[in-house]
Amino acid sequence: MFELNPASSWPGIKAGTCVRLLSPVGLYPSRVAFRTPEVAIVVTPGVIALVTRFSSVSPPEEYFYSEVEFLSAFEVRALAATMLSRKHETGAMSLYPVVAHYVDLNANLDLSKMSVLRGLLGGLLSQHAEDQRWSGAHKPPCSGGRPYDFNEYSEIDKRRFGRLLRMIDAEDHLLIRGLGALIKAAMLNCHQEFLEHACMALWVSLDASFRILLREMRKEGYVNPTAKDAGELLDEVFDNEYDSGGFFADFYEERIKTIHPESRFGVYPAAPLNADEYYQLEASLRPLYEYLITGHVDKALKGH
Repeated sequence: MFELNPASSWPGIKAGTCVRLLSPVGLYPSRVAFRTPEVAIVVTPGVIALVTRFSSVSPPEEYFYSEVEFLSAFEVRALAATMLSRKHETGAMSLYPVVAHYVDLNANLDLSKMSVLRGLLGGLLSQHAEDQRWSGAHKPPCSGGRPYDFNEYSEIDKRRFGRLLRMIDAEDHLLIRGLGALIKAAMLNCHQEFLEHACMALWVSLDASFRILLREMRKEGYVNPTAKDAGELLDEVFDNEYDSGGFFADFYEERIKTIHPESRFGVYPAAPLNADEYYQLEASLRPLYEYLITGHVDKALKGH
């Protein structure tokens, strides 16, 4: 059994640059492309890719490796910054990274330069020209796959994006776990058959956000803060019109009924969910994570 570097998800590689294929299964903002020295999303007629520089991150003592996670913390940071900076009241997006990727061992490339990005994209296309991981739904148009879908009504706030990208700490394992689950939920939501599991991914993200909030509350002097304390704090921060009754209390019963086929609420042969369970929770988690990361709450979101 090999040990995976928890920062990069590639055995034996401590630092470098990763070019990750983004699948046509996703739904992308019409202006999703961007370039910074450390991270970029490249959009061409034939393929879209996420490009990130990565380095080593120290894992928790009890953590050794994951055989199922394929995204590095640096990729999660870039994807999450894009998702969380979506302008409020604009259309949906679902960024969809897949396993197919290319790694360059140079960790000092300037990803703001288009010439560098073209070279890296060429490496991805060359390495996976005959790779079976390009088959089926994730095959990009340059390999004969379906075209990418763009939502012209989905917009990214570049100012908020830059702040989020700077402030997401790739070494904050709890934050990366929560943001990673939020990304996976949006991917699952691309398939109607997996909407129940999209909700489950959101609940993982929700629990991570709760633990982050408790962590920050302790720093502010709260002694043994509870879910009720956390809910009251968010009611104040977001200037909620109604008392929440606790931290996301409205979602508690459905979560228990779904995760536990038999519980004090009864026995359920299928998850007793409707689609709004996903959309309402996802819409609430995005501004919550932005607040937890940056301390910022948009005025348009207050008083609801």
